[in-house]
Amino acid sequence: MQEENSQKSLFSARLLSLMADREMNQVTLSNLSGVNQSGISKYIRGDSLPRAGELARMAMALGVTMDYLWGSNNDNCAVKNDWRERAEKAEASLAELRNALKILVSNVASLEE
Repeated sequence: MQEENSQKSLFSARLLSLMADREMNQVTLSNLSGVNQSGISKYIRGDSLPRAGELARMAMALGVTMDYLWGSNNDNCAVKNDWRERAEKAEASLAELRNALKILVSNVASLEE
């Protein structure tokens, strides 16, 4: 039991530290990883530990290895994770698509007149 509590504390501390380093809140981590926000909250409080699939998704979203996030490896083997850059590019593409859609709707409306 003490070993499990120690693992929960280590995981919680590592998770909080990584989130802070990346200026990421629970909602953002949940959106990026697909892990339920209430689960993330439990992990942060040290109430429970994630299953392997959730651990993998959170590690990927945070840009680190599963071993590092879990605490079994102290080398921060950062995985190349350019989520912020990808999000900005996606936002720019979305804005371009919205503009193109406006033009298309306008052109269709003028044809109907």
